[in-house]
Amino acid sequence: MARLSGCSETLISTKCGNPSPISSRPTGTALSIAKNQTGVPVRVSELERDDFIAAFNKRARYAIWSIILAMVGLSLLTVWRIPDIDSFAGQIAIWGGIIAILSLFLVAFYRIWGAPSRALERRAPEGAALSKDDARALALSKITYGQLALFALMGVGFAWDMATKVDVPHGWEMAWPVVGAVPVLLAGVQAIRKWRLRRH
Repeated sequence: MARLSGCSETLISTKCGNPSPISSRPTGTALSIAKNQTGVPVRVSELERDDFIAAFNKRARYAIWSIILAMVGLSLLTVWRIPDIDSFAGQIAIWGGIIAILSLFLVAFYRIWGAPSRALERRAPEGAALSKDDARALALSKITYGQLALFALMGVGFAWDMATKVDVPHGWEMAWPVVGAVPVLLAGVQAIRKWRLRRH
């Protein structure tokens, strides 16, 4: 969505109680937002800020409910049209439908996320975009150690689940532990980068 600058560094919460993807940073008394939280800042009023957040929440709720209803509809349609869900045709229908629904959801969410930037694209900027280092630091600051630990546990859980289903020590099945180790490795690298960033 956008980075919002203002008088505080706290995450601005929406009126429905959920945090928005617009976060603030100190730039005096003015408010500004920036594309993807790293682009050039553009000044906005508090009313515009509130309208952007309200519009995001409303459209995001519609998108989430749409994907839920679409998944339910896909399940009912598959059961109705394909008696044998475990058949090749059934698996193709299910996974093809899931991929199609998720793709449409991601496209819609991308449009919702970028709405403030599109609305303000002709407004004159009031500063410079974040550097690559600052943008990286901002991204890391939004990731918690708990989220990294959960990501790593998902990798361990995946590897453990596959180990109970296939003969891991033989053949191509040996790749499953490697796949499960990737999230653990990525989480560890990000945790170290975050720790080093906080020390500096």
